[in-house]
Amino acid sequence: MYANFYGATYTKCSSSGTGAPALIANLPTKPGSFALGGGRTMTYVPEPGKNKVATSGQIVIDQVTVDTVKGSLCSSVDADNTVSGSFTVDICP
Repeated sequence: MYANFYGATYTKCSSSGTGAPALIANLPTKPGSFALGGGRTMTYVPEPGKNKVATSGQIVIDQVTVDTVKGSLCSSVDADNTVSGSFTVDICP
């Protein structure tokens, strides 16, 4: 499951981004701790068309329901593109 994280207000379950910096993460759909690598990545989008792919880091999934995925993640590609924190992602129809 891919999830888009934005640093700005956005419309839930919209197919268009915000134009703001974003993070695209390939989230597991079951609880556990998952290392990046082996096809699981996070893509930093500091500006449209300037993708930077992180292949090292960690995603922890705490809870999955029919409506949400809750967990935390951390990774970095360089000093300007680092993330660490918790999230709740809505699962869109």
